Amino acid sequence: MYFKFSFLSFITGLIMIFVIQLATFYRNLQIKTGKMDGDTSYTLLSSSLIVIPIILFSLSLILFQLHIKEKQKI
Repeated sequence: MYFKFSFLSFITGLIMIFVIQLATFYRNLQIKTGKMDGDTSYTLLSSSLIVIPIILFSLSLILFQLHIKEKQKI
């Protein structure tokens, strides 16, 4: 049970990181072509969007540790 939730949380976090990277790439492309104003020095860690994947990765680690402890009891 813990392993399933850990795996789903980890995969969801990876998908969200990928979507954030795509959005950052598209934003930089729009700035470079002149269709949008802004600064291209925007990084992934300076984004407020990164908080949710970090929470999901932390949750997946906690759930995986609980899974290991549950296996050791058996």
